[in-house]
Amino acid sequence: SLFTSKRDKKGKWNTPRPLNNTINTSSNEGAATFDKKAATMYFTRCVYTKKGNFACDIYVANKKGKDFGVPDTIPILTRECETCDDSSQVGHPALTPDGRNLLFSSDMPGGYGGKDLWYITYDKKSKTWSKATNLGDKINTKGDEMFPFVNQDGSLYFSSNGHAGLGGLDIFKAEMTGDVTWDNVENIQYPINSSSDDFALIYEKGKDQGFFTSNRPGGKGKDD
Repeated sequence: SLFTSKRDKKGKWNTPRPLNNTINTSSNEGAATFDKKAATMYFTRCVYTKKGNFACDIYVANKKGKDFGVPDTIPILTRECETCDDSSQVGHPALTPDGRNLLFSSDMPGGYGGKDLWYITYDKKSKTWSKATNLGDKINTKGDEMFPFVNQDGSLYFSSNGHAGLGGLDIFKAEMTGDVTWDNVENIQYPINSSSDDFALIYEKGKDQGFFTSNRPGGKGKDD
């Protein structure tokens, strides 16, 4: 489920509380991203099915008072696969700083193997999202690329087990080379990366600091 916690002026976080029940359900919700005003949230929901497997999609919800309203699914199709079934896993949304493009991770057809990073672009006039475009083989590998984040300077951070790393998932940085294109992938190295899984790095706006997740020893549980 998705929770929220506020930090006071001394840097202390208060007790986390779950988001309202229009967002949190009996299924799995996670990996949220917000627009500049924090009025619109994009998140992943993996719905339990009778077969016991998960169907993961990206949802969008708008703020209604202190809570969020009922979310809608963002339909995602590719140029290569306009009539595919919905068995592909789609998740880990991340907005670019200008709010025009939504990056995500998916195993949909047309990729390079495993889970790839893709993006869709929003058209304000038609109020629709474009078909998905793969970020290409400079970013994607035969392995899994997940948890994208675009910093204010345009740099792309993501996690991968396909690029050369220290073990498990490592966090990588790529330089922006054009409109929704990146290259020159580099491992951000120890002490952020380790022999464990390291992923989901985000920077605080306007600061050279942020947060990431890891299952390395010394935490409180599995992924901390």
